[in-house]
Amino acid sequence: MERLLSKKFYFLLFGFFLTGYLLIQPGHIYTSDTVARYEVTKSIVEDGKFSIPRERCQDLVVPGVDGQYYAFAGIGQSILFIPLYWAGKFFAYMFPALEKEYIVEFCVSLLNALITAIGCVVLFAFGINIGYSRKVSFWLSLIYGVTTMAVIYARDSFEQPQESLFLLYALLSVYIFVKKQNIRWLIGSAILSGVAILTRMPAIAVVPIILIYIAVCCLRKDKPKALLYKNIFIYLGALLPFLLFIAWYNYVRFHSIFETGYAKQWQNSNVFPFSNPFFYGLYGLLFSPIKGLLFYTPVIILAVIFWKLFHRKDRNLSLLFAGIIIFYILFYAKSIFWDGGWCWGTRLLLPILPLVILPLGAFLESNYFKKKFMKILFISFVAIGFVEQLPAIPVNYAKYRYVIDTSNSHQKYNPVILQWEMVFDVINTMIKSDPHILSVKSEGFSRDEMSTQARTMNIIDIWYVHFYYMNFSKVLTGIIVWGLVFLFGVSGYLLRKQLYRE
Repeated sequence: MERLLSKKFYFLLFGFFLTGYLLIQPGHIYTSDTVARYEVTKSIVEDGKFSIPRERCQDLVVPGVDGQYYAFAGIGQSILFIPLYWAGKFFAYMFPALEKEYIVEFCVSLLNALITAIGCVVLFAFGINIGYSRKVSFWLSLIYGVTTMAVIYARDSFEQPQESLFLLYALLSVYIFVKKQNIRWLIGSAILSGVAILTRMPAIAVVPIILIYIAVCCLRKDKPKALLYKNIFIYLGALLPFLLFIAWYNYVRFHSIFETGYAKQWQNSNVFPFSNPFFYGLYGLLFSPIKGLLFYTPVIILAVIFWKLFHRKDRNLSLLFAGIIIFYILFYAKSIFWDGGWCWGTRLLLPILPLVILPLGAFLESNYFKKKFMKILFISFVAIGFVEQLPAIPVNYAKYRYVIDTSNSHQKYNPVILQWEMVFDVINTMIKSDPHILSVKSEGFSRDEMSTQARTMNIIDIWYVHFYYMNFSKVLTGIIVWGLVFLFGVSGYLLRKQLYRE
């Protein structure tokens, strides 16, 4: 295994991905789901409570025992929003001419850029710890961060990027623990697992899989059973505070430690959430040209074909990854919400993407990859993945739903093809200075004087383009943009220099 790189390299890698993601951010909250979580953050910071107004959240809240309305989503993302919310309040204070709510929401919307950039660094570190070369580890992080759905959700505001990061980091921590037997990594894994559960409750199913991994590794190394019991006790002990917090949070809202709010929502809609035909959901999640993971990230086909190489490299880790991947697929295949609603691809499977990208490293370092045909096939799959993500970067991917029949007929269309049409439509609209564009101009970002929908749907959906049409200081915007471009270029240059030095 290569010597672990310096902290400077990891900071460079983080800076490279972060500046790249900041250059493509929309600068606004993308989904109604996140609006509810943002309102929870606002309520915590401003009023010290969890209840939120129903008017803005509609079907994303349920009544609690006190008659107030509560979001039924996990609280993890709302907690992660808090530092960015305070940063937004600071900038709103520094620039009083601008609308406070917009500035705060702008800062909060950057969370997934930070999270995904960290996720790329963690994936790189995982590759190094597995034993891949730094070049292969870097290319794996680049494939994940640029050519998969991760790049789209880095500019989105769903909670799956956070679930993905904390799950991946928890697995890296327990992997290092098994190798080094340093108890701090075991505690770290439990803490990270707890944060993942705070963000998305289905992540709790990963806990027994991790415990099985710890047990198998200990028993295969002929460790005393007492040590195994001690490790399991420490892991569960570090995880317990998070489970108690969730139980308390549920009780405060609904007087039940097991009621998250989802059950109330299902009762209101009179549906059973796991009544979806299994093979229909399985096809949709994996193979469908509408949502299928293999369609949006074709390079993982090679990961599946050559998984045996990864299994030979580390059998226990291979089984750990496979167990988590299978759980997520089976769990969501039965869910009536398997498609994740209006989103890009199958967002619910985003947490397993790093786990199918990492095994590719074994293929890239094998003799198979030395064959010309395999190299061409690999590069083609990566290029196809990049081209598929590309149209959802400059234009809000929800735009195409407004130009087709809203009665689910979008299932007849391919979102990637439609999204490319939307890109050309937006460019054409901007060139012609359509009145819908002109109508969004306003002084000081006042929402009373502009149409948010027009702003996000009819122009390039990137923050500095919005700033231009909102009459924000072009000089200051230019300084920020070119500053980010400069930092992106410098970090990329220094990374390349360190990766390819002798």
